Amino acid sequence: MGDWPALMRLRLEDFDSHPERARIALLVACAHQQGDHHEAARRFARQALAWGCSPALMARLLISGTHNTLGRIAALREDSPGIEAHFRAALTVTGDPQAPTAAHARAVREMARLGLLPQAAALVDEATQQIGAAGHGQTRPVALEAQVTMLRSEIELLQHELSLAQQRGNALGGAMSAAPGSGVDRQASTAQLGQDLWVLERSGGKRGGFFVEFGATDGVRLSNTWLLEQRHGWHGICIEPNPRSFARLQANRQCITSNLCIGPHTGDKVRFVLAEEYGGLVDDMAADMHGEKRAAYAADPANLVEFETVSLHDALTRLGAPRDIDYLSIDTEGSEYAILQAFPFHQWRIRLITVEHNFSPMRDKIRNLLEPLGYRRTEAQWDDWYELHEPA
Repeated sequence: MGDWPALMRLRLEDFDSHPERARIALLVACAHQQGDHHEAARRFARQALAWGCSPALMARLLISGTHNTLGRIAALREDSPGIEAHFRAALTVTGDPQAPTAAHARAVREMARLGLLPQAAALVDEATQQIGAAGHGQTRPVALEAQVTMLRSEIELLQHELSLAQQRGNALGGAMSAAPGSGVDRQASTAQLGQDLWVLERSGGKRGGFFVEFGATDGVRLSNTWLLEQRHGWHGICIEPNPRSFARLQANRQCITSNLCIGPHTGDKVRFVLAEEYGGLVDDMAADMHGEKRAAYAADPANLVEFETVSLHDALTRLGAPRDIDYLSIDTEGSEYAILQAFPFHQWRIRLITVEHNFSPMRDKIRNLLEPLGYRRTEAQWDDWYELHEPA
């Protein structure tokens, strides 16, 4: 529970043959309750009962939803005790054994959803300080250290979203024409470093281009291609193996979406750590400056899954990509070079590439691979951007 928008997009026909259809219908009813769609909530609740849902379970979840709403109201009123009490009650009533920890995560997510990014970041920071104080002067257990690291990761992501929001607000004071890179585009951009704006600039404001983004997370947050699709009529492919993010990606984007795990070769069995935006292959976990964060998530077995890889060439072929691709965005948290090294560039024409390197040793290897193929590099902090320059 908690990802209300994704649940609200479900229709009865999407799961009417599922063995857990009664529980799913109940969850969708709770989501509509949170969205103030009362008629839809009643419709799904009635269907859940018709499919055999326990009335007692329904009562508990609807009470949980009421506490969730009260928690959001407390957040808007900046009532810290109320926030904690209601979100904890929302989870305790469901029988969640991890209610105290999960309540914090729920509070952060709901506050961010309400646009209260500074308050959400402060809540995470406060929790981090409390854990730090609890372990002061003694060796902290590994699990506690991992929790601190994950909380700090949450702070980084929230602070980055706040920075983006502030930049967009400042852009509103500028020119508001519809030209590429204008105030309108800057305000709408979701990319970390303006990769989408760079693509528009280098393509001359092209409409109807084709993109491929892998490591796409939910397709909106920090997305390098959302602006291209939504405002400039581009089509393309977004790939994200993390099942938690992929469900949101499917709901958020109109382009082709896939949960393939891209690797250098097809058929390799790999372990993957689910670590929000920092997720990647376990073998590459320490490849860059985010290794400690991934290790913290990997300490919990629930964050480790096994995938079978598909090469980039095979993935593009399977998903029907054209041989001429305007823009390729790569963010796999450590395996970028190995994937590109195995890719048959002579069989494809990719004009623009942005690749995250996080100042890892692979950065120079990527440059030495791409420049002989005709690409010229532009540096942008922890990202490198490449443009194909072909002979006249």
